Amino acid sequence: MQFATVIIAFVALATSIFASPILEEREIKYCAQQPYDPTKYTCFQGKYLCPIENGIVYQNCQIACYNPAAYACKNGQLTPVTTCAGQPFDKNSYVCINDQQLCPINYPNLCGKACYKTSEYKCVNGALQQV
Repeated sequence: MQFATVIIAFVALATSIFASPILEEREIKYCAQQPYDPTKYTCFQGKYLCPIENGIVYQNCQIACYNPAAYACKNGQLTPVTTCAGQPFDKNSYVCINDQQLCPINYPNLCGKACYKTSEYKCVNGALQQV
């Protein structure tokens, strides 16, 4: 009787193992020769892996990865980015006036909605006048 119980237990165990769902086989992705999970990394130019963190896809600049909300890549160099009225900008190229409007760094003053240089214009009652 014990032998029959052992056989039944073995058959039950074997059935449960083979009846369980088969694991789904996934295609392995490669970036150069490095395997990676495309839900956690992005492959740039077929050779640079950058992470995806908290839903943010980090971008590639030469060999560095960066958060596009904090940096920009210009000519292979990372430049800091900040925001003005919620819009990201490169503070090496623009200035933010009263946290409302961006002006090019070469025209850092605001008259109404227009950016200007004091060497070229003056602001009179919200209107630009040539100097």
